[in-house]
Amino acid sequence: MSAAPPLPLGLCLLHGLFGAPSDWDAVVERLHAGGFAGPIVRPALGPTDGFAHTIATVEAALAEAAPQGSVAWVWAGYSMGGRITTIAAARSPWVAGWVLLAGHPGEADADVRAERVRVDEDRADRLLAEGPEAFLRQWYAMPMFAPLVARRGLAALLAARAHVDAATAASQLRSLSLGRQPAAAPPGAGAPLLGTVAGALDLTYRERLEAFCAARSAPLFVAPDAGHALLLEAPDTVARALFEALRAQRERQAQK
Repeated sequence: MSAAPPLPLGLCLLHGLFGAPSDWDAVVERLHAGGFAGPIVRPALGPTDGFAHTIATVEAALAEAAPQGSVAWVWAGYSMGGRITTIAAARSPWVAGWVLLAGHPGEADADVRAERVRVDEDRADRLLAEGPEAFLRQWYAMPMFAPLVARRGLAALLAARAHVDAATAASQLRSLSLGRQPAAAPPGAGAPLLGTVAGALDLTYRERLEAFCAARSAPLFVAPDAGHALLLEAPDTVARALFEALRAQRERQAQK
């Protein structure tokens, strides 16, 4: 009896905090231009009470696109979306492989996690008290966003984030905090890591992902002259990483 043909590949693309599915537009344009014709799902991440809830909503979006088991979904998550993807890769049957973009694979130190929960609770309170525009002015003042602000200008960034709902973002800050994220599955467990992407100027995440990839024999793609906001600053590098991830997933399927 001949082996069943490999499943077609699809992409599940998760945006970051304060973001939207449209943040992926430039990347998706490059994927289509490069010949990818598989399904692409870009869920809008809404209010949440935790990672399990959000992962379930993403799985539901994939189920609407195709029945379970009919598509091999490669997930790619940026920043907060990367935290969601990291956890899903360890527990969800909807993840065939995954790519982490400027994301944290999980903090092992309990004291560091507790402090991050405190920081994100404070951020959520300030967001609700000040409103999105005032909060985002401070948010984009962080050094990791300096290259983005230099490219786009603060006024344009604030206009692009006019959709931000304070209550939704506050729930994400609280419930999807790095402090509430378990560490990534150990090498060899869960869905395979197919690659990561970091900005050359985002040194903290770049160094963290270098070590993470080395332990898992996965490639790290470094976006030249980019900071943290990879979807807006480096769509070419992100698209290249996704094409390589799709190629690697096809090879894995062919070997089974």
